[in-house]
Amino acid sequence: MEDVTFDVAAGEIVGIVGESGCGKSVTAAAIIGLLPGSGRIDGGSIWFEGKDLARASESELRKLRGRKIAFVSQEPMVSLDPAYRVGFQIEEALRHHRRLARPAARARALELLRDMHFVDPGAVARRYPHELSGGMAQRVAIARALAGEPELLIADEPTTALDVTVQAEILELIRELQLTRQMAVLIVTHDWGVVADLCDRVVVMYAGQIVERSDVQSIFDTPLHPYTEALLASNPHLTPEAATLPVIPGTVPPPGSWPAGCRFSARCRYAVAACAELEVAIEAPYQAHETRCIRHDQLIKA
Repeated sequence: MEDVTFDVAAGEIVGIVGESGCGKSVTAAAIIGLLPGSGRIDGGSIWFEGKDLARASESELRKLRGRKIAFVSQEPMVSLDPAYRVGFQIEEALRHHRRLARPAARARALELLRDMHFVDPGAVARRYPHELSGGMAQRVAIARALAGEPELLIADEPTTALDVTVQAEILELIRELQLTRQMAVLIVTHDWGVVADLCDRVVVMYAGQIVERSDVQSIFDTPLHPYTEALLASNPHLTPEAATLPVIPGTVPPPGSWPAGCRFSARCRYAVAACAELEVAIEAPYQAHETRCIRHDQLIKA
């Protein structure tokens, strides 16, 4: 990742959008020091409550994970232990993060499941993960993530594996939790419907860089980067049923093969020779609307 800068305020939902391989999930994981494999942070800073997490020790990060910053993945069945009932797993999180005695943890676990809109939280608590549907498992995973009463919730494509109806329920639940708890939410997604329905601001990533960031309405009304424009054009929710769904030619270049200049230039219909020559800096043609494109004026004209 390179030159990735954004902020999330209390009570705000910020979305990170882009194709697979653009760096969305790695960026989210870096916040809590859970980079995969041999990944590491070589520079920059990650500020949370006045502390730079990029320079925090592993023990300091462990105190934050679950308590101050919680993480929900796109695969709840992977995050839940198949050997234990889900109620016990939430109780253990409460005992670890909130230092509750077992009876108090059991009662609080039922409250959290009730907050997830389970009609019979006691019955759900007695089930094993394999006895849950995908939507139920994701709500249980969210309940466990909230056990430490975090101030920031990171949700990495939390609705990807779910059907449309269940997706809507999970999104409504996240919005409700954000409003009632004034919790900051960072959501990683490739779905513009999720962005439109849930987010206040959006960050568009491509090949390890932020290429555009703005409030959601401005992104939809006036995209200022060709990649954002192409993503919106290829969104089936925004394309008339009779129309052919446009596609973006080519693929995202992998790390180590990032081209000089604009990393999207090889796939861009607005590209000129200058686009591939020099590194492109991010700029703000409009207040609070930034883009990494030297030809953003052509998008406005188009």
